Formats: sequence, structure tokens, C-alpha cells
Amino acid sequence: PKTNLAAQPSPAPAAAPREAPVLATYKISGPATSEDAPVQWTFTAEQLATDRYRPKMTGTMHPGWTVYSKDVDPDVGPLPTEFSINLTDGVTPLGVATETADHLKVGYDKIWEADIAKIDGGDVTYAQEVRVTNASEINGYVFFQTCNDEMCLPPNEVPFSLGLSGTTPVASLDG
Repeated sequence: PKTNLAAQPSPAPAAAPREAPVLATYKISGPATSEDAPVQWTFTAEQLATDRYRPKMTGTMHPGWTVYSKDVDPDVGPLPTEFSINLTDGVTPLGVATETADHLKVGYDKIWEADIAKIDGGDVTYAQEVRVTNASEINGYVFFQTCNDEMCLPPNEVPFSLGLSGTTPVASLDG
């Protein structure tokens, strides 16, 4: 028997997952970029519920500089960016850390002489949702390596925290 595919109903598109509404946002930025410090980091913590937060670190690159993706193979040469939440009593991860960038590229890198995943300018954001129960703070760090077309700077770690012990949470950034 013949089947007319055009006459069959098509399945409904899958609904996009709905993000939880943000109840409050706490934010602090580090120093502006320069040739000596080519990445400016901004720490943002979004409160999603009384016991849920989404800490984020957003890096903005100085023109001509890059950071490497969290998915880079460290055996090739560059160090992958790490976004880590310290899992202390009362802080539990929900899901996995994400990396979002408009300028994520995978291609040949002449410094490492290999195909590398890197964020080539612009902004990159790392985020991780957590559940908080009886914790006085959420803290962690972003660890990264940055390079331009001629050289790489030593790896750097930028710690962040969101103090929860006062009446209003306080965001802090070191580095």
C-alpha cells in the first residue's frame, strides 16, 4: 500500500526546558582588562529559590587574547578552564557546570600546533546550579590560562564567594 507522508501529522516540537525565575541577583566585577591582565572576571550569583542558587563567572577578554575551553585535552598543551564550586556541608551541585560563549572555536592553534577548543575574544560564562541547606557561604574558583598569538601567561585562579550569613547575601571576588 502507498503511504502519503505529507498527509501524516508531524509530531509537536519538544518544549524548551523552562528556567527557574531569578528571585535576586548578586554581582561583583574585577579590574578591567589590560595587556598584563587580559581577562576581567565578573562573579554573579542568581537566587532561584530559598535554597537554590546559580553561581556564575563571566570572563571578558582583552582584544587579541583567548582562554581555553573546559573541554580542552590537557595532554595537547593548554590547560582547560576549570569552574569549581567547593562542595562543603550544605552545598550540593544540581547538574553539571556549563560553559557558554559566543566565540567558542575549535581550530588549529599555532602556539600548540594542534586543533584546540578556545574562546577567542568576547565573553565566556561558566555556571553551576547548587542547593544550599544551612551553609553560610557558597564559594569556589575559576582556573584558566590565557594566551595571545605570541605567548601565554601563567595559569591563574580567581576565587569567588557568596556570603549567606547576613540578612542580605554578599558577593566577593578575589583576583
